Formats: sequence, C-alpha cells, structure tokens
Amino acid sequence: MRTAEVPFLKIEEVFAFRSSLTGETDRGCALMAAAYLSDQLEKLLRSLFVVAQQTVDRLFEPLGPAGSFSARIDLAYACGLLPESAYNDLHLMRKIRNDFGHVAEPLTFDEPAIADRCHVLQHSVLEAKARSRAKFTNAALGVCAVIHAITYTTRHRAVPQDFVWDEEKKSQVRDAANKLAAKILERLRMSDDGRTDKTHP
Repeated sequence: MRTAEVPFLKIEEVFAFRSSLTGETDRGCALMAAAYLSDQLEKLLRSLFVVAQQTVDRLFEPLGPAGSFSARIDLAYACGLLPESAYNDLHLMRKIRNDFGHVAEPLTFDEPAIADRCHVLQHSVLEAKARSRAKFTNAALGVCAVIHAITYTTRHRAVPQDFVWDEEKKSQVRDAANKLAAKILERLRMSDDGRTDKTHP
C-alpha cells in the first residue's frame, strides 16, 4: 500500500515536524518533539471526549487534569487509546525532555543517561549502532504514527441520556425508601428483643 493510500497519515504535517527538528540543538530537538507529541495526545483525547468544548477545554488548561505531557500520556493509556509500547516510549521521551529541560549546562543525546533511554525506545527501527539522537527522532515519528492511526479510528463518547425525575417517580422512590427504612427498624427491634429475652429469662 502506498503512503498516500493510508488516510490517517498526516504526511505534510509530519514532514514539517521532522524537518523542524533538523536545525535544532539537541536540547531544542528534545523539547520540540515532546511538545509536538503532547499536542497530538491532546487531539487524540479530544477525539474521544464528549462534544462539550468549554468543559473539555478546561481539562487541557495548564493546571487542568490533562494540562501536562505526563498526564496526557497516562490519561490516553487509561482510556485504552495507547498500546503499552507507545505508552512506555512516550514516558521515556518525556524523561529525556526533562533531562534536557532541568539542567542548565550544555547536554547532548550522547550523555550516558540520555543515550541509555534512547537505546531502549521500542518505536525506533534504526540499527543498534545508530546515534542516540537519530533513535530519538525516529521513535518520535513512530509513536506519532500510532497516535494518528488511533485518532483516526476514535469516536466521541456520547453524553448519557438524562433520567427525568417527575413527581410520580419521586413518589415511588420515597415509598421504596420508607418501606426499606421500616424493614430495617423492624429487624433492629427484633434483634433488640432477642437480646433482652436472653438477658432476662
């Protein structure tokens, strides 16, 4: 099958993303790739959530429950939208992003701790001897393809139908609650009577 026949592949967008990483420093590459993947996870989650823009928008605010890269990874996995391999690779790339983002001095992908993370990325199809940065960008593209494919097949959840509590239903619920309360009180009374009989023959 030719690439053009695969409807979920956003060829121009992905090529633009990959091209944007080329001229970046190693730090810039890690930060930009993580930011792009975080945006793709937001689109994936939005494709599942109900169509209620204001409510959903609040989830993705910086301090919202889906406002961080980490939260989006976990939420997408918890909703059944990511296979485990993509989930693990996304968290590895998040950690690599943090390795670069939390240290002031110059870093490269050849830093041992960063290189070790890159070498275990499952979505890199490059040879073991490939450079760590190349493995990182290759894995980012692989995970991106997975996200795009799942986004393409995901459909919005529907809001459940409201249960209308008219006066008749409310009356039925009150009657049932009163009958249940009466039974509980009767059993408690019988239990107390039984204890009293045994104490005072």
